[in-house]
Amino acid sequence: MAMLIPVMYGRLRYPFPITTPLKETAAHFDRPGIDPGPCYVLHTEYAYGRRQLTSCLLADLDVLRRSHADFVPQLWYSAEWAEQFAEFILRITHPFGPPRVIEVHPPFRDYCPTVSTLLERYSHFEHYVKREYPNVEILMENRHGSLYSGAAFLVSTADDIVELAEQAKGTSLRVTLDIPQLLSSHGATNHIDSGRIDDIILSLMHHREWIRGIHIWGTRSTANRARVAHMGDLETYFQGDPGQKQRLLSVLRQLLGDGRPRFFVPEVNDSERYFLSIVADLIRAGFHFVDCTAPDSHG
Repeated sequence: MAMLIPVMYGRLRYPFPITTPLKETAAHFDRPGIDPGPCYVLHTEYAYGRRQLTSCLLADLDVLRRSHADFVPQLWYSAEWAEQFAEFILRITHPFGPPRVIEVHPPFRDYCPTVSTLLERYSHFEHYVKREYPNVEILMENRHGSLYSGAAFLVSTADDIVELAEQAKGTSLRVTLDIPQLLSSHGATNHIDSGRIDDIILSLMHHREWIRGIHIWGTRSTANRARVAHMGDLETYFQGDPGQKQRLLSVLRQLLGDGRPRFFVPEVNDSERYFLSIVADLIRAGFHFVDCTAPDSHG
């Protein structure tokens, strides 16, 4: 069975009878604070665009403030960066207690060229965070696309995710899988052959126990025909091709149908109807939404 733990994104409300106390809360480097509620998923700096890096929470975290290229943050720049990143997370969450999940993002390849280098730096972050929040889950989201010009993200393609899973044994790090970014990293913007969808998604099958969450969102064309991310649903993403949409949903259910509940974040910055369309598609495809307190018997 493919089970999803719903996470509230923005103001989007799940349809009855799906309920959730979990809320995604942004904690990028320009945030002076958060207002998460009692049960939350912390979405940290993702290094897409420029930041001012003037938050009071960064005041004495010199390495975090200096690690940027034209003000696009350089994540996991060094071991000291990882320690200061942990301090930033603890500062921004301290008034509210530990998050249920901390979502982190990969570095760029020019200054962090290998997964082993990333994990060595990450170990410093994990040490400090887990000392304060021993039960928090730390998930790394695959990334594709940024204003950063130096290099691509280290964890982007399916092969990158497999390499991370294989080398992360012995750490608490797991993966949250952003489906559209994964497809884009393999050259798909809004059209991809169904056979390639199978190859990309099913290449993760032997490491699916490392996948603890998924992000799904659409793209759609604006008035000037530009494709805009995080807008629309799977119908607009595949430009009205129901066969491709159904193939993606079918292969996702195959990948995730192992009885492990996984966090679901619907990153739709658009009309509620697109969000509801994605939820309805998942239900029709055989996904089950479960309470966030549902036990994970697989660990």
